[in-house]
Amino acid sequence: MPLGDSGFRGIVMNRIKETCLSYIDEQGTSRVWMPSAAAGRMTVGRSHRSDFVLSWDPMVSRLHAVIEWTGTHWDVIDDGLSRNGTFVNGERLTGRRHLRSGDIISIGATEVTFHGQERPGCGETQERVFTTALAEHRIIFDVEAAHAYLFALAGAAPAQNTMSVTEGKRWCTDERLLEEAHDFADRVRGSLPGDAGERDYYAFTLNSTGDLLANLARSMMIINEANAAGALPASIAFRGLAHKYTSAVRELSKAPVVKPFRFSKAGYSGGYLIIGSDVIEDLSMMFEAVGSLLLDHNYRPERALRGADPLLVLQRHLLDR
Repeated sequence: MPLGDSGFRGIVMNRIKETCLSYIDEQGTSRVWMPSAAAGRMTVGRSHRSDFVLSWDPMVSRLHAVIEWTGTHWDVIDDGLSRNGTFVNGERLTGRRHLRSGDIISIGATEVTFHGQERPGCGETQERVFTTALAEHRIIFDVEAAHAYLFALAGAAPAQNTMSVTEGKRWCTDERLLEEAHDFADRVRGSLPGDAGERDYYAFTLNSTGDLLANLARSMMIINEANAAGALPASIAFRGLAHKYTSAVRELSKAPVVKPFRFSKAGYSGGYLIIGSDVIEDLSMMFEAVGSLLLDHNYRPERALRGADPLLVLQRHLLDR
């Protein structure tokens, strides 16, 4: 049925729950076709006997593809039906594929967009898919780093990525995220020296590492000041924390960096610092000790939170070792 631009945007922007396929006909008019779940299986093709007719497109076969309701979701099927093939988000379909809201189906020269219930964008759902996939490779990825990674991945060239596009937003498919997690794990293992791959790993962006080092240095300054003033409680072992601090700083300074994804642009210098889980445990103990000192024991540092740049103090500390 014909639909004006405002009506078409209304359907999409209101995120209607009913499934529909939107496309532009031969006259440049926006149209919407509503598949019927009750019918179960509907044909797509140039033939007027098809349920979804694209009669004007010579690239479309008489019987080109099938749209099918499985009881839980919609599938598009082309198992050799068409002469020129059916493509979903740029990938040629061989058999069937589960459709997600925003998927673009190329049938001949016609692009058809599948609309269903809204799929979240580069946010919690995609981060969860990506971080869960990485966890299976014994890699724990910082959520902010994961979000930045997905944002960078979404900006990759279409030939290097698989995207869903709707409402002006770009999303990587779950399949692409699983593939990228596997590739990233391979690059991490290839970046680690010796038997380091036997440990679990955590990734920080290079930008957040600077903040981490600053907070680490500031924490040690607070602990050192409290110890010198005789205000450090017996439950906080200064010698043990000093050792963990020195060890963590050294590990951070030599931690390997891995590129965000295989298709990084030429000259791209960004990357992720890979840190062993034992270092993360040391950092956690350091920050917990400072939290206990400030909150549980009401210690108020006089000098550690002002004056000297903690990063300069950190550098001097390393030079003295």
